[in-house]
Order: sequence, then structure tokens, then C-alpha cells
Amino acid sequence: MLLLFIALPAMLSAQEHPRRLSQEELARLRDSVEKSREDSALAAQRTAASRQQEEQRRQEQLAQQAWDPHAAHDEQIPVSAPAPGMFEAFLGGFQSEVDKQRQQDAQQQRFLDDLRRQADAVHRQRQQEQERQRLADEHARQQLLARRRGQQQTMPDAAGGTGRPGQQATTTTEAMSAPQQAARAREERLRVDAGAERQRQQQLREQQQADQAEWERRRAADEAAADDRQRNEEQRRLAAAQAVQQAEHNLKATFRGAAVTCPGGGKDMLYLRTSSPPKTGCDVSFEARCPGTTAGNGAYFSQTNYIGASCGFGDNIRIGTMDCPADQVSIRMLQASCG
Repeated sequence: MLLLFIALPAMLSAQEHPRRLSQEELARLRDSVEKSREDSALAAQRTAASRQQEEQRRQEQLAQQAWDPHAAHDEQIPVSAPAPGMFEAFLGGFQSEVDKQRQQDAQQQRFLDDLRRQADAVHRQRQQEQERQRLADEHARQQLLARRRGQQQTMPDAAGGTGRPGQQATTTTEAMSAPQQAARAREERLRVDAGAERQRQQQLREQQQADQAEWERRRAADEAAADDRQRNEEQRRLAAAQAVQQAEHNLKATFRGAAVTCPGGGKDMLYLRTSSPPKTGCDVSFEARCPGTTAGNGAYFSQTNYIGASCGFGDNIRIGTMDCPADQVSIRMLQASCG
């Protein structure tokens, strides 16, 4: 209802000073009126239902107290007869609310009907104006074409013509009617607008070409940067792999080891003794041979996280028992993995 009263002065002012309403404004106004109508009806229904439920509960309580003397005695509630005419008064109030709601609904429906009639009138007026404008434009175009055909038919050739051309042009311009002048003015405006539109389209194409060139330049720069990053990463991986291979080669090339016995390790049990390797933390494998044993037929042993030394200092790498004394055992490093 509040939206309805807010919109009513604007509609009255619009009736005094007619203004064309757009389709969006009409739709928005219809939606607001419909929503206000629905909210008002829903509020009235809720109020009437709440009053009816409250009155019904009160009537039931009074009836129970009147016809159940034990309940009245236990609760110490004085028994009284229902007030005469109370139900009739409730029905009268409810009927009044219903009549009031019907009047509001009828008023809103009349308001919506007025809005529809106004919208239809505006739409018909707009269509009539458009049709009149179209007919006027068509008439002016036909007159312009007829005038041009008449000028082409009556225009003398350059050799046999009489009179001055400037005087003829002036006479022709003066003889033009108001619709013809209006048509010429519209034609001139159309020509100017067409030139401006062509210029705008050209500027738009140039801007699109510039944007496309800038996008391609940035894409090429991004691809070049990505290629550089990939190339640098590949070079870094290659350098790291080469460094690992070089470390493994140096570890095998500089290995010097011998078989020894360690205190507490057993009389015949041999262990590996080495100097400090150039790189620690690698996984290595060895072969120990006695004199006369060919390569590949010796005793194999290995060590992870190789750091060198022996007998409790650094690595404690056990070779095992051999068929020859410790000072005759030859040892060589077979493999080294530092990756």
C-alpha cells in the first residue's frame, strides 16, 4: 500500500503533464503495484486468521469453564457465561475487514486498468507517429526522385543550352517546396552521418589492428621468455648431471684402499681402510681379490653414504675372510652413484 500511495501522485502528475512511459518503466510499475497488492492481501489474511484463532481459543476456554465445574473448582476460576453477542461482533469485524480488503482490491484493479489503458494509448500514439514519419519520409523521397528525374529530362546539353547555369540553379532551388528542402536536408544529414560512421569504423579497425599487433607482440615476448626459462632449466639440469658424473669419476679415480684387521673385529675378518674421498654421501661398490684371482671373481661388498676411513673412524666397511693375508689383498671401486 505504501508503494501505491507513493506512486499515485506521480501518476496524477503524469495525467496533467503526459509523458511517454517506456516498456521497462511500465513493467517495473506493474510489478510494484502487484507486489503491494499481494503484501496487503497477505497481511489482512494473517491479521484476520490470528484474530479468529485467538477468539476461538477464548471461546473454547470460556465454554470449558462453563460446562466443567470440576475444572473450574480445581483452577479456582470463576465460572461466567459467555458475553452475549461476542461471536456476532467478531463476525461483524471479520466481515468488515473482508469488505475493506475487497474495496482495496477493487481500487488497485481500477488503478491497474488505468495504467494499462494509458500504456495502450501511449503505444498507439507512438505507432501513429512512427507511421506518419514513415509516410512523410516516403513522400519526400518520392518527390526528390521525381525532381531529379525532371531535372535530368529538362537539363539542356552543354552545346545547345541557353541561359546561365547559375541562374538556373538558383531558380531550381527557389522553386523547391518545403518538403523537398526538408528531404534535401535529411539527405545531407545522412551523407554526413555516413561519412562519420565510415570514419568511426576505420578508427575502430585501426584500433583493433593495433590491439592485435600488441597482443601478438606480448605473446611472442611471453613465448620467448618461456623458451629462455626452459633453456636455462635444461642447462641447469645438464650442468647438475655433468657435475654428478664428474664427482663419480673423481671418486673412482682417486680411490685408494687396503684390507686391514680391526681390533675386536676378529682375527681373520678383514675391513676396508681408505683415505677421505673427494665427495662423501655416495653409494659405492667394491671388489677384493687375492693374487692370481681374475677380475670379476673376487669378493664383492658395498657401502651406502660412503665417507671413507676404517676401524671405527668413519665407515666400518667389512670385507670378510680372504684366502690370502690382508697386505696381499687388492681392492678396486667398481661403481659410484652420487645422484
